[in-house]
Amino acid sequence: MYKQSPMANRPRPLVTATPRAPRRGERSWMLATTCAVVWTLTVVAPALAQAPCKDQEPVLKKDCPSPLAWESARGLGLALGLRSSAASTSALFYNPAGLVLGGAYHVEGNVDYLSGSKTTALGAAVADSATSQLAGGVAFRGFLSGKEGYDGFDARLGLAFPFSEAISIGLAGRYINVSTEGEDEDGNPIDVELAQGITLDASFRFQVGDVAVFDVAAYNFVDQDTALMPLELGFSAGFMLAPEFVFGFDILGDMGNFEAPSMTAGGGLEYLAAGTVPLRGGYSFDTTRELHRLGLGVGYTDKMLGVDLGFRQDLSGGDETRVLLALRYYVR
Repeated sequence: MYKQSPMANRPRPLVTATPRAPRRGERSWMLATTCAVVWTLTVVAPALAQAPCKDQEPVLKKDCPSPLAWESARGLGLALGLRSSAASTSALFYNPAGLVLGGAYHVEGNVDYLSGSKTTALGAAVADSATSQLAGGVAFRGFLSGKEGYDGFDARLGLAFPFSEAISIGLAGRYINVSTEGEDEDGNPIDVELAQGITLDASFRFQVGDVAVFDVAAYNFVDQDTALMPLELGFSAGFMLAPEFVFGFDILGDMGNFEAPSMTAGGGLEYLAAGTVPLRGGYSFDTTRELHRLGLGVGYTDKMLGVDLGFRQDLSGGDETRVLLALRYYVR
């Protein structure tokens, strides 16, 4: 329906379509959704912030773990996601407003290895921006681990609506049920609940021609009082330096884990070689946990299939290595 942003994943050639004017019912839905997103970003999200790690000073990585964020192979290779340019299945995790991009129907399967938590996640996702003007997507992943790792599952549903080719809004619901193996007072193994419940993400996306795209988002704004799902506010910007080069940066504010906001900032560069091989690199820094992270990625894409490999390494002396392999099929 809409031309894919030059800063989004380039899965296949796309045909532009002239946007039609919204009908009366669609205008009402757009107004209500816009008010809800603005209210969420400016009023609800800051008010719901908790601080489960506030009494831990100095903050150690083991005391307050990093959020259990759902990543894509592309985003992992760009360190912090380059969220403003996320499209298709990647938009489900970073920027639900980006689901409108591309006029495509994509199906993805992925394997995600998290060494720091001794966990492997198996996931699948579907994103559809071709069937109707209301774009959507669903995703599911299950966690497999041994002792001290994560067990359970994580599910997500996202919807997005475009005002035009340049402006869109999105909302994503997330249900998570994650536990780990522990011991009771007698030393018997028990399941310890780490996170369970429903939360929501919201984002607003604005594109300036074929040159720049910006995104403002709130993540996990329904509080679940767990360090794995803190309220986060994000801003992202992406710029097309040349037809094959995309650069961007992301800023995330952890509003939920500490008494004061904790900032994470990063940037990434993506180069599309020979029109089929995306090469990615990025860096991010978590100011409170003092985590330096390097991201690298490579992929292949044609008119039918896409394969992406993303890698992110903790450079701060920890053992956090994350590797994600994804395979996408382009239904249309």
